[in-house]
Order: sequence, then structure tokens, then C-alpha cells
Amino acid sequence: MAKKRDRDFFWSTIPPRGRVLFFGGVFCIFAPSMVLPARLSDPAVSAVLAALVAAGLIGMFWALAFTRSLWFLVGALGVQGLTILGYVGLAPAWLWVRPQGFAWVGGAAILCIVAGYTLFVLFINTEGKRSIRERTELALAQQIHSRLVPPVSLVSQGYEVAGRSIPSAEVGGDLVDLVRDGDRVELFLGDVSGHGVRSGVVMAMTKAAIHTARRAGADLSRVLGEVNSVLTELTDPGMFVTFAALRAEPGGLVSYALAGHLPVLHWRAATGGIVRLENESLPLGVAPGIDFPTRTVHCAAGDLLVVLTDGLIEVAGPDGRQLGLGGFERLLRELADRPVGELLDALVAQVRRVGPVGDDQTLLLIRAA
Repeated sequence: MAKKRDRDFFWSTIPPRGRVLFFGGVFCIFAPSMVLPARLSDPAVSAVLAALVAAGLIGMFWALAFTRSLWFLVGALGVQGLTILGYVGLAPAWLWVRPQGFAWVGGAAILCIVAGYTLFVLFINTEGKRSIRERTELALAQQIHSRLVPPVSLVSQGYEVAGRSIPSAEVGGDLVDLVRDGDRVELFLGDVSGHGVRSGVVMAMTKAAIHTARRAGADLSRVLGEVNSVLTELTDPGMFVTFAALRAEPGGLVSYALAGHLPVLHWRAATGGIVRLENESLPLGVAPGIDFPTRTVHCAAGDLLVVLTDGLIEVAGPDGRQLGLGGFERLLRELADRPVGELLDALVAQVRRVGPVGDDQTLLLIRAA
């Protein structure tokens, strides 16, 4: 019963296209088995086609019996019974081939086909459990990731915020988060080196460490310092997290601290120009005892702060040239006056028109009212 349950679950994870390819392959492998070992004398085309279809159906029904339900044996045996009627001469020549003898070379080929198919089914049955386990674990990781990194949206305390992380695989290594703390808003965006499940685990560790480290009144430098200590101790060498932490307070005053991250882009509504708020520190997890200076910027009404990960600027066009931070800034200037939700969608869409996605893409927009 457990084997049947595992087998059924495995096949339920295969999309319809994959099932068509598998059983179609079985059909084509077995189709020649009715005519390959026989010496034929000027057979009718329709008779050869009927033999090919019958042999293919027998092989496919046996495959379905081994992989889905034993009831398919009824179909296999039924078609085999009809072929016997054809071979004993009870079917007209236009419907069934008339063999003139047996070719041992063709018979040996059929035996090889059957043996190969048997090994193929054994492979599926033994590897199915491993595949089920991996698929289940990956699906669980994907669910956890979607809960850990949901889209963020807020209109409060004089700010309009929108953020989203789009993983390049089932599980991503980027993080975007928002915490309301009284009359201020704290925002976090991180990018773990690499992508996939391993980076997703480090991303979850980073989010947990941020929520543990942040306390009312603690400045961003101290928050990042504590998270850096945790990641330095727990992550493997070579794993690191570029990070941006922002604290938006009433009146347009925004504090920020960067850890090896791309510059925060400050689009000024009054002039349409963009100022880069540059990084001054190493990423989190590289070494203990790093300082993460906190800076402040004043946002006038309509100003926009943009925080992004490198997956949005490393896309390359057909000529191999990457969009780059300058290219992203050009897109931002063209679209910046839109509402933040619409602007986020438009920027992501424009980036994807440049070229295929190769890394997680995360974007956070903060507009001062």
C-alpha cells in the first residue's frame, strides 16, 4: 500500500506534458515489435500500420499497468488477443500482416527491447522515492520562502511603500521586509550570495536575526553589527549577505545603513535627478567587528528612495551588454512619477524586456508624501 501511495504521488507530480512524453516514448519503442522479427511478403501499408499501432498500445498498456493501475492489463491482454486472431489468419490481409517466417535477429532485438524496458521500469520505481522526497522538501522550502518574503505594501506616516522579491528558482536568497514601530517604519532588503535552497536558508537566518536584533531605540548600525556577528559565526566561508536597512520617520527624515549593498537611489521630485547614497561597509557575514555607519537623508514631498538587488541590473541583452546601474537609473527617470505599486511593476517589466533573468530580483520603493 505504501509503495502504491508513493508511486501515485510521484506520478501526480509529473505534468501532463511529461506523461505524454513518457508513454509516447514507450509506444514508439514497442511499436516495431510485431513486424521486426517477421519476414513479410509484400505487406499492405494498412496492415503494417495496424501492427505498429497494436504493438505500441500493448507496450503502453503494460507501462500504465506497472506505473498507474493493474486494470490496464485488461487493455494489454485484449489487444494481444486481437493480434493472435490476426496471426492465425482470421483477419484480412489489408488489416494484418502475413508473416512468411521468423527472423532470429529481429527476435533478439525484441528481447533487448523488453529487457531494456524492464530495467527502465525498475529504475523509475527505485528512483521514484528519492524524487518524491526531494520534490516534497523543495515544495516545503518554497512555501516557507513565500511566507518569509511576501510582498510589502504600506501607506502610513507620510510614506508610500511597495516592495517585492522575485526568486529566479523555486527558492530565492533575497529578502525584503517591513516593520512598523510606532510612528516610524523600518525597512530591510538583503541579497544572499548565490541563489537556491542554500541561499534561502541563510536568508531565513538573516530575517530571524534582524527581528531579534532590532529593538526600539537601537540604531541601525547596532542592528547590523549584531546580525553580522550571528552570520559570521553560523555561515560557511564564502557565504555573505549584502544588506540595506532604512528607518523612515515622520517629516521625511530617513536613516540608512548599508552592508556591501548597491547604492540607494534617491530620486528628487523637484529636479528629476538621482543621487546615489553609496555603501561604506563590507557585506554581513564576511568578518566580525565591522562597523556599519548610519547616515541620514531628507526626502521632500514626492521624493523616491529605491533599493534593489543586483539581479535587476545584471540582466544582459542579445549583445551581451548588461543593463547596469546607469541603465536602471534611466528607466527610473522615465517612470518615477507613477504611484509606487504601478512603478514597481513597470520597472520589473522593463528590466525583463532587456534579457532573461539569471538571479533573484528584489525591489523596494519608498516615496515621501
